[in-house]
Amino acid sequence: MHFELPTAARAAAQIFIGATIGCRFAMASPRKIMAVIGLSFGSTILLLSVTLAFAGLLSFLTGDRFTALILAYAPGSVAEVSLIALSLGVEIPFVVVHQIVRRFLVVGGAAAVFRSLKR
Repeated sequence: MHFELPTAARAAAQIFIGATIGCRFAMASPRKIMAVIGLSFGSTILLLSVTLAFAGLLSFLTGDRFTALILAYAPGSVAEVSLIALSLGVEIPFVVVHQIVRRFLVVGGAAAVFRSLKR
């Protein structure tokens, strides 16, 4: 069975999401918007660079597939990464478990960093 969301429903959802995000920048200056775009671009490059480096190192050390490790440690939602893993033929449980562990490490690590910075 094939299901496809009607075009009108998709368009309405995109308009709603776009308007919601756009409202957050309604009174922002162009300079502030450009600063947010620059920070977003920089943080994306940083996160993807760390992901690629970590996946490459682990692939070299363990012999696991580089593609699977990229998905396992890539920033993003577990659902989206799982769908990509499914489409690429990568082991979904491997990716999901690593994503969950990564999130715990990030949250725990951030808490430890912020605690040490407060001192």
